[in-house]
Amino acid sequence: MIKAVIFDFGGVVHSLGKRKLSEILVERTNKKLEEIKPLLGPLLLEMSVKAINEDQFWEMLGGKTEGVWEEQMRYDCIHSPVVELVKKLKRKKITTAVLSNTIAPHAEILANRGWYKYFDRVFLSFEIGLRKPDIKAYEHVLKELGVTGEECIFIDDILENLGPAKSLGIKTVLATSPDQVVREVRELIE
Repeated sequence: MIKAVIFDFGGVVHSLGKRKLSEILVERTNKKLEEIKPLLGPLLLEMSVKAINEDQFWEMLGGKTEGVWEEQMRYDCIHSPVVELVKKLKRKKITTAVLSNTIAPHAEILANRGWYKYFDRVFLSFEIGLRKPDIKAYEHVLKELGVTGEECIFIDDILENLGPAKSLGIKTVLATSPDQVVREVRELIE
């Protein structure tokens, strides 16, 4: 019996930004894309597990640029069919949770929009210090929710993140569209 459904957030519950962070930074700084791009991935990775904070991130990029996060996420939208699924799961007394690789500035914007309010629990990489696909991230969530892998479904839009979940007995869904997520989760629950 399914007791919990765990959702990745970006790309599953909401659309990801249309603009790349690197492009925005090139527009707002005196740096070239070739200077920014090699730094950006590793710095965001470190920030997503709290190895560095936002001030350190900006320092390593050569100074803070206001409004970058907001610009990056300006056109994001929540996937209504997935939100409706979450509400239905909760009415069935199935715990709903988020497990997301993210950074504090993004999480703050999403929280201010009220997008996390639909879920019983929210596990963010920068808060728990673990990122998918590290199996410890999934083990942490299972422990916190008080469920076994066999009692869960995990949904992500990145195939690499599903393998560790499967190895723990979690049923998985590779998200390709909001309607497909709703359909496959319903099939797994019924």
